[in-house]
Amino acid sequence: MCYLFTGSHVRAWKRGIAILTAGNVKLSPDERLSLVHGYDLEIRHIRPEDEGDYVCQIATLQPQEITHTVEVLGKYTLVFIISFYHLKCHTHHIH
Repeated sequence: MCYLFTGSHVRAWKRGIAILTAGNVKLSPDERLSLVHGYDLEIRHIRPEDEGDYVCQIATLQPQEITHTVEVLGKYTLVFIISFYHLKCHTHHIH
């Protein structure tokens, strides 16, 4: 969920050089992106161009980060919720 148990630190979601969120503020103009449950990144209506690496970084004295790789495999309406520890995917088949 992009958090630490040892206090409050700034969390950021990045994709490439783009900073998508900082703390609880969404910086990306993409309306399909949002923060849920505090700091989890949600991508609605995912498309092939959304494939790639998404990095959750926690700003500490020694920054910690984890990278999640998203791959789109079919024609579905997908919602991805990416947290610091795991990736969830909810799918609905498009007829």
